[in-house]
Amino acid sequence: MKIPETLRRVLVLGSGAREHAILWKLSQHLDLLLFAAPGNGGTATIADSFDLSIPKLSDCEEKWEQYFENLICKCRLEKIDLVIPSTDSLLVRGVVDRLYQAGILAFGPTKMAAFLTEGSKAENYLLMKEFGIPCPKSQICNSRQEAKQIAVTHKLPLVIKMDGIASGKGVVIAYTIKEAFEIIDDFMASKEYGDAGKKLLIQDFLTGQEVSLLAFSDGWNIVPMVPAHDYKKIYNGDRGQNTGGVGCYSPVPWLAKNTFEEMVKITETMIRGLAAKNHPFVGVIYPGFIITKSGHPKVLEFNCRPGDPETQVILPQLENDLLEVIFACLEGKLNLIDVAWKKDFVYVGVVLCSKGYPTSKNLQMGEFIRILGEIEGNTLIFHAGTIKDSNGNLVTNGGRVLMAVGRGKSFKRAKWEAYLAAGQVWFSGIHYRTDIAEDIV
Repeated sequence: MKIPETLRRVLVLGSGAREHAILWKLSQHLDLLLFAAPGNGGTATIADSFDLSIPKLSDCEEKWEQYFENLICKCRLEKIDLVIPSTDSLLVRGVVDRLYQAGILAFGPTKMAAFLTEGSKAENYLLMKEFGIPCPKSQICNSRQEAKQIAVTHKLPLVIKMDGIASGKGVVIAYTIKEAFEIIDDFMASKEYGDAGKKLLIQDFLTGQEVSLLAFSDGWNIVPMVPAHDYKKIYNGDRGQNTGGVGCYSPVPWLAKNTFEEMVKITETMIRGLAAKNHPFVGVIYPGFIITKSGHPKVLEFNCRPGDPETQVILPQLENDLLEVIFACLEGKLNLIDVAWKKDFVYVGVVLCSKGYPTSKNLQMGEFIRILGEIEGNTLIFHAGTIKDSNGNLVTNGGRVLMAVGRGKSFKRAKWEAYLAAGQVWFSGIHYRTDIAEDIV
């Protein structure tokens, strides 16, 4: 599919490793002028940065309104042809709708499509039930009292989820009633993520292996990406608190072909169901699956944007020009292009974290980052929580700081490459898991 000549100035919104990976892939299209807002210390080498920070979820409506006005103004000033927002808060707040109203092309779901897939876990659960999508049995709770009454009679362990988006930290497993009550109180009292905890879901706890399946969608057709397996817990052996993801590998060698086909069909069912309700989803949809003992997949949750860290190990496998795939989605013609994936290499990614992560209270930032020696050709370094200080030094600026991605003909080699690169990075308080992909090498 021929990309129009007018599509040359592309802006990616966000500051994480996912956005760095998207820009890195887009940079392979040599005719593009790339921009990032706000970007990070790594995106600065391939894209011009706008000083336009995304508001927090808990910020007031006036602050979000000012952000949208500034964004539209900047897009017009810089003559941006396409905007790619890839963070959940932006999409759920309706950035795509606002950009289209201003006559600016954007790749992502509308406010309502984003809300129904990720913005409200309660609404998405009701949709999954309506569409016959297999998922854990859930109960929606509108108050602490109701949540605690349900928890008391629920089989342990149980899963408690905030209804809204919470940067990957709104899901906790409770193993005792005491833990459940504490989580309910914490979630419903927290204002860190706005109204995300105003409503809760209590779900059955399922055992099995988790798989992420990202898919391009043009509102009716989907093209699945290569599946990935990510690691949510902060410590080795899947211990400790949940995070936004601290490691990943792709593809998933233990995933059976028929199970993958089931996952694709389930994803298509959600896309077709949203279209039937007049809320077509255009963008990247990302269901997180658990493969139960029976071998059949169940959806743990849907997301309205690419996964992080999954994107960083998936996009290097895409043979196509990413802009070609995006344009096909925007034109509603995804079924007219062949999307191909490289089969020669596998990928393992390790996230390097700041001291204090995943909590936000005592997060240590502003530390100088040193990269010792040359990073070899079989490794990619994607920046997440990094910025350049006033002297041009690279410093930490978040919980997840960098992601080292290794590639190899085998997972053993890819893991070795990833940890070799991780060992060349140092900053005060650095910590990361040392067992990523250990279960498959």
